[in-house]
Amino acid sequence: MGKVKAKSGPLARRPDNSAFKQQRLPALSTMLTANTVLPFFYFLSLISLVLGVWLLLTVQSTQEFKMDYTDAGTCDKCFEKRKNASNAAQPCSCKVPMMCIMLLFQGDVFFYYGLRNFHQNLRRYMISRDDGQMVGRKNRLKTPSSYCNPFIKGQNGLPIAPCGAAANSIFNDSFILYYHGSSASLARVPLLRQGLTWYTDKNIKFRNPSTGNMTLAQVFEGTTKPPYWQKPVYERDLLDPNNNGFINDDLIVWMREAAFPNFKKLYGVLHRANTPFTHGLPAGNYTLTSCPLRLSCAVLPWQKGSGAGHAELVRRSEPLPARRLPRHQRPDPAARRRPHCGLVEVWKGREEHGGMKGKRCFGMQSSDIMGEKKHLQSR
Repeated sequence: MGKVKAKSGPLARRPDNSAFKQQRLPALSTMLTANTVLPFFYFLSLISLVLGVWLLLTVQSTQEFKMDYTDAGTCDKCFEKRKNASNAAQPCSCKVPMMCIMLLFQGDVFFYYGLRNFHQNLRRYMISRDDGQMVGRKNRLKTPSSYCNPFIKGQNGLPIAPCGAAANSIFNDSFILYYHGSSASLARVPLLRQGLTWYTDKNIKFRNPSTGNMTLAQVFEGTTKPPYWQKPVYERDLLDPNNNGFINDDLIVWMREAAFPNFKKLYGVLHRANTPFTHGLPAGNYTLTSCPLRLSCAVLPWQKGSGAGHAELVRRSEPLPARRLPRHQRPDPAARRRPHCGLVEVWKGREEHGGMKGKRCFGMQSSDIMGEKKHLQSR
């Protein structure tokens, strides 16, 4: 049979007379009135009110301790030394006078470092990196992106790995906190230095180049460290290959830029395996030993510090949010404790300090404490 000829004329392209093509299908057209909208509005308002009260009570129930060590003890010498950028790569250590914590920080305690007036959100700073390097592409080790300029090659002419201003300005101060027990014994406060990053950062965005039969140092052969670094990236943690190179937790945390000039980043979590830290951070006297490697662009590894050269140590007990961390980031999953029960911060660049004036702690005047701020909720 021959093919039926299509209709011709002005009505040739008219759609079929069906409910679908002629848009005659039944449809729902709601009529919003006060009787239907107001009950839904009041219901959402009640939910928001309950949630807001819960968040407010949670914030008010936190414990926090801050200490500015910029000019404390012998740290003022390191601060003056770091004012000269040529001394950025030279080591310097200092000791902070004895500080006092009045109450037990129960649960897991999180240690942060912080910076003030450090603009990680500047566009030229944020793009001064090579994501191809960070994801482990070997060809990008020797040929970094032009966005890394002027931190592409070192003084020896070798390409920098990792390149760029973001990696070069990493906050690399280190801290050791000692607890003075009741028996005059000195115990080092144990900190977990891993599990601080997002899962996607650790396993997707940051990867080491494939080593094959070579060591990580051999893979990075022909590259040099950033100018302000003390050691190359493949020596950041020689004891743990899962925390070395581009997958080092400190490096990953720093490379996730902050949105505001005053920010804090996680430095460590209290390890509560042994006494006297099984229940948290006990009340008492503490001594802080710091190694400020570079204070020109950053502060100490516990948050809240200013790029100008001040630092604070903060501990906060926060009974909310362990669930905010992925399971692999929880400090002690075997014990099934809530991770976000405590927080500790170290700030740089704070001049204001509050609280606890005139009180004594184990025979020590609170005026010796650099600063402390506590928010407690009676239970």
